Amino acid sequence: MIEAVLAQRGGMLSTELKEYLMKACSISSDTARKRISRAEKDNSNICKLLGITFQHRAVFYYHKKNFASSYYWNDLHQALQESNSVYAYTIAALISHQGIIPIDHFPIQCGAPHRMAKNISYERVLNDLKNINAIQESFIPRVGDCISLIQNDEYNKFDGDIIKARLLSEEILINALSDWLKNLNFASYHSIALNRDEKHHSVNGFYWDISAPSYLTPLTTTNVDGKKPGFIVCDVMLDCIIDENALSPFLNKVKKSQFNRNQGRCLYIFVAERFTNEAFNLAKKAGIMPATVRNLFGKDVEKALKSVISLFSHLASLVDAPDKIDKLFSRLDQIEGAVGNLRGSLFEFIVAESLRSIYPTVELGNKLKSLTSSKKYDADIMVTKPQETLIIECKSGHAGALLDNEEVKHWLQEQVPNMYKTLCHQSDDPERKYVFELWSTKQLSEESIALIDKVKKTLKKYSIELKIGEEVRQEVEKSNKETPLCQDSCRLN
Repeated sequence: MIEAVLAQRGGMLSTELKEYLMKACSISSDTARKRISRAEKDNSNICKLLGITFQHRAVFYYHKKNFASSYYWNDLHQALQESNSVYAYTIAALISHQGIIPIDHFPIQCGAPHRMAKNISYERVLNDLKNINAIQESFIPRVGDCISLIQNDEYNKFDGDIIKARLLSEEILINALSDWLKNLNFASYHSIALNRDEKHHSVNGFYWDISAPSYLTPLTTTNVDGKKPGFIVCDVMLDCIIDENALSPFLNKVKKSQFNRNQGRCLYIFVAERFTNEAFNLAKKAGIMPATVRNLFGKDVEKALKSVISLFSHLASLVDAPDKIDKLFSRLDQIEGAVGNLRGSLFEFIVAESLRSIYPTVELGNKLKSLTSSKKYDADIMVTKPQETLIIECKSGHAGALLDNEEVKHWLQEQVPNMYKTLCHQSDDPERKYVFELWSTKQLSEESIALIDKVKKTLKKYSIELKIGEEVRQEVEKSNKETPLCQDSCRLN
């Protein structure tokens, strides 16, 4: 009977299976438990999931033939949710992000703490879900290393451009929120941490998209050392409607962080495009500020962020991009730094498209891991030739402006040497040549030019080249693709 029941289901918790046997066979709880134990030992088709903890020491049973089926995943997710398990919040986060989260964002979005007594950390959640083959690490072009669900086909067809578009839109929103918090004196001006980069700052045991100390009177406390600040913490999510399931990871962070008495008081903010009524009311009941882009920044910015996602998701097929780009830039002018982010991404795309008409293998947005540290370096454009690899660093801006010397120094002295080491390590061809080029619509200072000339004279293992200002335009014009986007590349200057 037990095998037959499990064959019809994706899986069941031992508590549920025991109750079914008690009712179907009119037997006691102890007898039902013993039958399950014997069946597990005697029947190889009856399996139990190891490595995941459920409430009341329950275990998850499934039929061997159903492993990794859609029924299996659905029943496992339901069992995790019913057990109020921290693993359920991670699954919910992945599902609400279309099955994939950049690995650098996982500590923020999974709903598990960084460090908290009597709670499972996000590192353990990650390892446990890997061990039961619920998630995997995947490399997505244009995005980098990600955590993805091992599930139905719908979660295994990832479009890097679409994911990148959403991430860019969220980055613009996070920067706008940071300025908003500063300008309204919600947060200490020079202490705001944007935690999607490599330097995470935890508050109350958890990571957040934005975190900052706050000296607002309702958030401060007084002790023997004087005033102790509170904190403003905020997460954002775009391109989906926030329902109770999508809100649950953030809600768990809020509830658990309130038990951490060693930290100050917190104001919790969650920003999205839309909330369902149930999720909105649930957030308010939990003391969370549920905010929409429209409520914070108005209808124009809301439309602009949607346009970012739409535009960057379909760049390759656009034929009227210049007009859309001009309109988009004008809408985002009120957000400091937003147009610069867009200009940079568009410039990379234009350069890549122009090179694709000449070279068969052009990759956009690769991330190369350092061999000696946890750092990652962006290879904006990588062109693979028969005996040579070309890596282009793109810097856009107004033609009359100067490129910051510190940016040039960072590219020359840190990025290039580390990317070279990584590429050599990954390559099977010891004779392959590597060329690193800096393409900039800005001009270089005399100091930057002198530094580059000095370094070039000492290089033996790889070479460095520059294409500045008009040289960039000439390279783009070599393209045989007479698209309006390439013809109007001057709009990015």
